[in-house]
Amino acid sequence: MSKEVFDEIKSVIATISILKYREKTFREELDFFNQKGNLQKDPCAMLYSGGLKRLEHEVGFLCVDTYSLHEGIEKKRSLYARVIKNNGKTLSKVDKPNINDVKENYDISMVNRPCTEEEKNTLIEMSEKENYEQRKQSRDLDGITSSEHSKLDEWVNQILDKEVLSELENYRNEFAHRLDSLDNLKRELLDGNPKCIHKMLDVVLKVLTEYEQSLQNILGYTKSLHCFGITNFHYDSLSRLKEYELGQSISKFNSTIVDT
Repeated sequence: MSKEVFDEIKSVIATISILKYREKTFREELDFFNQKGNLQKDPCAMLYSGGLKRLEHEVGFLCVDTYSLHEGIEKKRSLYARVIKNNGKTLSKVDKPNINDVKENYDISMVNRPCTEEEKNTLIEMSEKENYEQRKQSRDLDGITSSEHSKLDEWVNQILDKEVLSELENYRNEFAHRLDSLDNLKRELLDGNPKCIHKMLDVVLKVLTEYEQSLQNILGYTKSLHCFGITNFHYDSLSRLKEYELGQSISKFNSTIVDT
């Protein structure tokens, strides 16, 4: 069961990594609009205005997904309810590997001076003791220290800043129900606001970062592991894919001309 517990945690970290790619992409696109300055004075104002509105929608839906992630971690049938709360004993342990295994896999190049086998073993033991104390400190500071449900509840409730969560929930409600009233219908007619989009991205990033750090901390002190999530994901726009395909077609065409 232990492996399944950690696999579940890794899968959530992988999901967070994809959401962070989306956040990063949208922030880069917002920087493009910010560099344009006053869009109203640009000859292509209508085009830029539509692009900014589309970005606002994308960021709004990212807020919806990020809030859903929060529910998937903390609410009913969640990572917390189904995995963490039922495995508090496993997730409160501090990794203490067999010292002989550590010595066998130790990189001798880390010892920067000639030494006897006994001296090397002493250095390894001291290093591992220090690493263990650091993992224990991480567990005690921000991790799961007990399998008692009351203690686990305290741990999960302190992960997110309550004001940040409240802001995210407001954005989630705003975009999940963005056309369900006359007032909301009218708001859809307004131009996109770069400052508001920037604030939404900041809230999303704070939530994703806090959850990722908490879950990485568990892997760190229980297994001496770090999960990198999805590292080769590209969240790109359809227009750039079309440009890429056009560039590929032109390249093939030019290559054909050269060959003939």
